[in-house]
Amino acid sequence: MSGGGAPTHAIWHIRDREGKKAFWTEIGVGFTNRDGSIALKLNLVPIDGGMIVVKPLEPRDARDWRDRDE
Repeated sequence: MSGGGAPTHAIWHIRDREGKKAFWTEIGVGFTNRDGSIALKLNLVPIDGGMIVVKPLEPRDARDWRDRDE
């Protein structure tokens, strides 16, 4: 599916919270294929909220997505 390369995208679940900033949870990764399509590997599938695929994938300690504005 991914050709064995490193992930190129992060996949996040976004849950709105009444009166507070949205809560972001990383739920998987994406791999860019040679044809430009993106293969997704999800650790879970959310039943509420939305999902976003973000590029580029940065090291976890270099970002704080929970404070990010939508």
